[in-house]
Amino acid sequence: ITDFFLSPYGSGLTEGVSLVANETGKIMVAANSNRGSVYDGRPASFSVTMIATNYVRNVIPMLGAAGAKSVHVITEEGTQYCDSLPAMVSGYGMVLQGESSMGKSPKMDDFFPIATNMSKPENDPDVVVTCVYGDTCKEWVFAMRKANWSPRAQVLTVCVGSDAFNEAVGTDAEHMIGTTPWDKGLPANDGITGWSAQEFYDGFQQFAGETAAYQAAMAAGSVSVLTQAIEQADSFQTTDVAQILASGSFTTLYGEVQFNEIGINSEVHLLVQLDEEFQPRIVFPVQPEYALVYPMPTWAQRDCLNLSPCGSTISSTGALSTPYAGTCNADGTCGCKDGQVSVGIGQSAACHSVPEVDMNYIPNSLLVMGYLFFGISALTSIFFFCWTTHFRERSIIKKSQPIFLHLVNLGCLVIALAIIPSGIQGGYDTILDPVFGTSTEVSTNLHNVDAACMATPWLFGLGFSLTFSALFAKVWRIRKIFMNAQNFQRVEVQPKDVLKIMVGVLGVEIIVLLVWQLVDPLVWVRTVTLKSDLGYAVESVGTCQNGNSIPYVTVLGVFNLGILMYSLWLCYATRTLPSDFNESKWITASVISIFQLMILGIPVMVIVRDNPSANYCVRVCVLFLMSMSTMLLIYAPKFAKMHIVKESEANAPRRQTELERIRSRVSAGSIHVPSEPIVSFKEEMPIDEENSTEKEPAEHFDNSGSSTEKA
Repeated sequence: ITDFFLSPYGSGLTEGVSLVANETGKIMVAANSNRGSVYDGRPASFSVTMIATNYVRNVIPMLGAAGAKSVHVITEEGTQYCDSLPAMVSGYGMVLQGESSMGKSPKMDDFFPIATNMSKPENDPDVVVTCVYGDTCKEWVFAMRKANWSPRAQVLTVCVGSDAFNEAVGTDAEHMIGTTPWDKGLPANDGITGWSAQEFYDGFQQFAGETAAYQAAMAAGSVSVLTQAIEQADSFQTTDVAQILASGSFTTLYGEVQFNEIGINSEVHLLVQLDEEFQPRIVFPVQPEYALVYPMPTWAQRDCLNLSPCGSTISSTGALSTPYAGTCNADGTCGCKDGQVSVGIGQSAACHSVPEVDMNYIPNSLLVMGYLFFGISALTSIFFFCWTTHFRERSIIKKSQPIFLHLVNLGCLVIALAIIPSGIQGGYDTILDPVFGTSTEVSTNLHNVDAACMATPWLFGLGFSLTFSALFAKVWRIRKIFMNAQNFQRVEVQPKDVLKIMVGVLGVEIIVLLVWQLVDPLVWVRTVTLKSDLGYAVESVGTCQNGNSIPYVTVLGVFNLGILMYSLWLCYATRTLPSDFNESKWITASVISIFQLMILGIPVMVIVRDNPSANYCVRVCVLFLMSMSTMLLIYAPKFAKMHIVKESEANAPRRQTELERIRSRVSAGSIHVPSEPIVSFKEEMPIDEENSTEKEPAEHFDNSGSSTEKA
């Protein structure tokens, strides 16, 4: 004969046992059934399981005190745990942001639209309470992760602390709150055995070989309650024991047990939160050992904490285990110490020590040298321009044609001007992130540097063409006049004839440069030449580059070389003409000087192209010497003849020599002299150095070969 019943697991089986116990007048203490119909009207039937509506009764006041303002409730069909929540929310000054009802066993795809909607700023609740069965918990977590959103507090009525749940969601379970009837951390000692919850947990695991779930604690609690009631009643009579059970309070390893009017345990569920080691910690009732974490970390922050180099710490000492560790911020980035930079987010968050980059900038000393060279060239150009303008009526200047001297001067100044953009340099336009492989724009003013890249060939090309087209046209003009004079033919060379030559040379140069500028211009490119072990730049070199500049450089080089070669031939052909009108010697010297500079300078610049300082130094020297040597070779002899050697002394021997040479040829009969003069120079030639208005008479030859002077 049985005097007491301990019911099995589940409301269905407990219903049958309760019915038998009531019919036979026996006591039944159930371990795990809180269905009201099982106990209502059956005074000898009791349940240590707590009332379903008490599952979440302390959630709202606890989180409200922590600062939560809004709540969203998700309910799976068949659950009753959250029925009392909507009424409780307003009572604690919080807002019910929304309610979502799901069918049985919803999956991630069913939850995903709800999570996506909550991720919107206007729908973002502080707290989500999910009233679902065990297998559904992980599906809601998967949906939140997919939507990349999480509330400040997530409450699950079941699952939290379950090994199956932890294995399914991994580190995502951290800091989630759950309701549970029992936890091994519960500060309670059994009234019969004296065991604490932790001792029961350890003993159960040692005996059964598995962890003790709350169902095992409830079963042990039901035995303890019945035993305590029998002892207190000091009787086995049903009425005596039932009276003690109905009115008494019992301390068990399961916690305090006190039955309500229908025989169900009226105590509330515990609230636990999983800590960093995925162990449930009681947060209500409040325990001194552990404090509620609110708000819980975002997905990015928890990934940073658990999976990233940033979160790598030695827990025992707090020392950093890697050089990339730091403090994970709420947004998933890494807070780093001075001298480090934060890279990545979430799993890739880390602190990197970024080395200082050697940019290989041109040092200021070389830039000053370049500006000084340009200043010398510019002052020299200005001096000779003013000198030529002031003495433009002197014979030596007039014979050299001032307009051509000015053009040569201007061309040399433009060549020297190419020194300025050669020294303009910049940093990176973008930086490649070694972690993500993405490019980040770091400079928006490199358009000026790009313009400087193309300014150098433009200035050099135009200056070179201007200088040597003027020299070329000048020699061509002299040769044409004297070649016709030898045949005693009258010829007049107009300025427009010479201008056509210069315009043609400049036109070809401009067309090639313009095509280069429009099709494939030079741009500033900074190339990393040395990287650290993390992929950061340690050393870099900035240069002007494009896809392929060889065609344009080749065309310009061949064209300019052709001009130089033809100019040399003209200089050679006119070497015997009167020196007052002919400067072939000095033009030849300037052309040879430029050849020497190019032969030496271009190979050296190619060799040191990866060394910006050396390349700049060689380039500046070539431009400076090219500009200055041309100006000095063209202007210095004239300056010396005018101010150091008297013009009359310098010209007389040469004039006599030329006159004797022509007379001898006439006497020999090799030149036929017509009766009328056939060539004369329009230039007026003063005979003294004091700006005299007296003109030098032009020379004419009669048929006998003797010279005559015509005033």
